[in-house]
Amino acid sequence: MHVFNDNVYNNVEDAENAGADSTADGGGGGVDAVDPKSARRDAVWGMKRELIMDAAIKVMSREGIMNVRLEEVAEEAGFSKAAVYHYFPDKEAIIINVMIREQRSAYERLSEVIDRGLPFVDTIREFAGIIQKNFLDRNSAAFERTTPSPSMLSSFVVSMTKHEELFNETMLWRNKMDGLLMKIVARAKTDGTLAIPIDDATVTLYIGAFFQAVMAAYMQGIHSKGGAPKCGGIHEVTDKLLLFFKPWINEKTAVAG
Repeated sequence: MHVFNDNVYNNVEDAENAGADSTADGGGGGVDAVDPKSARRDAVWGMKRELIMDAAIKVMSREGIMNVRLEEVAEEAGFSKAAVYHYFPDKEAIIINVMIREQRSAYERLSEVIDRGLPFVDTIREFAGIIQKNFLDRNSAAFERTTPSPSMLSSFVVSMTKHEELFNETMLWRNKMDGLLMKIVARAKTDGTLAIPIDDATVTLYIGAFFQAVMAAYMQGIHSKGGAPKCGGIHEVTDKLLLFFKPWINEKTAVAG
């Protein structure tokens, strides 16, 4: 998960002190000028939310995602428990917002990969790397501290779904990622890289489901002997996905030279 460094504290102070220069000319500007006090307040509010989420990640890494306590998050962030409630209603909201932040980061990174115009195989490998970094490497510590029972996991999921709006936002980002995957597939079929006789939406569903299964297997595997993921390394399993598509891949254009 995305973790800010100590400079974020300085950024908060900068935001709190900002605004003087923007009003030095008497607060002039057109009718669309942004109120500097409002902009400063929004910036500080956003940065403090980031600090709390970063603190939650550290607590999850130590205690496990099922064992997060709001008091510990507040202490880690340097806030009082009451102050944390100003930014998040409960610990579930913090956890979901951390998930959304990671989804947004992955979406932005994949968008950049697509903009580079890499061939199909290279793009899928880049996507696998994003999955590894944003959802596996950064989350493994939070999960390996806890081996949830089915009832514990069920209770945890129910507690998360009480935030319907946030939960729906996670689905929105998942759909946006699916949209990027469909763009990858459509481009590969258009340029002749992928000649598979299946519609774009179905191919996208295959790829998305594959990586969802990889993440599920990884999270289960971290509790196995030695902590080794049952699914193997991300690049190893990606090779298996590409092996499935191999009959329809044009080798001459599939990989960058």
